Amino acid sequence: MPQPPLASATLALGALLSTPPTPQQPIASPDAPVLFKMNCAPCHGETGDGKGWTELDRPARSFKDGGFSYGNTPEALFRSISTGIPGTPMPGFATALVEEEMRALAAHVVGLGPEQGIEDSPGKVMVVRDRPLIVRGGLPAIADGTKPRPRGLLIGTPSGMTFEYRVDDVRLLGVRQGEFVERRDWTGRGGDPLRPLGKLVHAVEGGDPMAPFTLLESEDVHGPRNGADLHARLLGTFVRDGRVGLRYSLEVDGDSYAEIEESTEPRITSVASGWTTRFAYRGAPPQSVISFRWARASAEPLELEDLELGAWRIEHHGEGYDELIGLGGRPAQGPGGTVVLSLWPDVIGSFSVTHLLLPALDAESRAKLEEELSR
Repeated sequence: MPQPPLASATLALGALLSTPPTPQQPIASPDAPVLFKMNCAPCHGETGDGKGWTELDRPARSFKDGGFSYGNTPEALFRSISTGIPGTPMPGFATALVEEEMRALAAHVVGLGPEQGIEDSPGKVMVVRDRPLIVRGGLPAIADGTKPRPRGLLIGTPSGMTFEYRVDDVRLLGVRQGEFVERRDWTGRGGDPLRPLGKLVHAVEGGDPMAPFTLLESEDVHGPRNGADLHARLLGTFVRDGRVGLRYSLEVDGDSYAEIEESTEPRITSVASGWTTRFAYRGAPPQSVISFRWARASAEPLELEDLELGAWRIEHHGEGYDELIGLGGRPAQGPGGTVVLSLWPDVIGSFSVTHLLLPALDAESRAKLEEELSR
């Protein structure tokens, strides 16, 4: 399948209680304690005890007590500092500090915590460095009330985000932050399930999402299939031109109606974190019309001023964070949070969906959001 161009839609968000300073020039030898006092102490306290002077909706991590939920290695802390942590007041500092300063900070924070031994693991821990990694295997249940996935797939990114998929019928199950995966399937007799190491920051529809694509109309000679959920049969994966993702065919009873190239990447700003999923599609005979759910029915439309790109909806999660979902690429919108794709054989198109997680969308954060998105 020829690789169609992907739409470029830069969707960003502003708004958290702690905002990084204006970008500064690199210094010859970063003074880690000074950097910590300027950038981290307002929330985490001058000694790293979690008792800063910024008012937060939840306690900040105490590094002195070993509060490293996303990893206590210099590399893990560097990722958390540079990209932030989705759904929390922890912003990313990649636009405010240079790499040398962030690595100095990471080393300093490690030193604030207690000594921690290294767990003796019978498997092999895979580490993502400067290139995304993809691993397939069985996955444990992602959340309470869900079931294990004998056929699963993990995409690890250099930002520290991991995207967890089921691949018997391709669907994104959730997003993790932190270390990547321990391959226990190399050790057990017959292969044990993979052990994702990152902390779950978002479970899509509770970790058991419905099929997102539905067949609306078709000139199919095999009989009416209107309203049928489309099965996503995995064709392959790729890491190419800085993008990582999957290719799959949308089918009913083995007949294909479209091919999709889905690539997911972190969306990192100075004030919040999330991810953007880009869908490039090509129609397959016969001519058809397909619906795609880009937001849940419970997500409320969100009116933002002075924006020309896309539409937004907001979902309030019981876990204490808001999810902002943005549609880019100007596809035809259907009822609720859906888009409608009219597919002719070999005609290509694309659109994107951005998810941004933050503790709450108050008036201040909304103003910052509109400012950043209108640039």
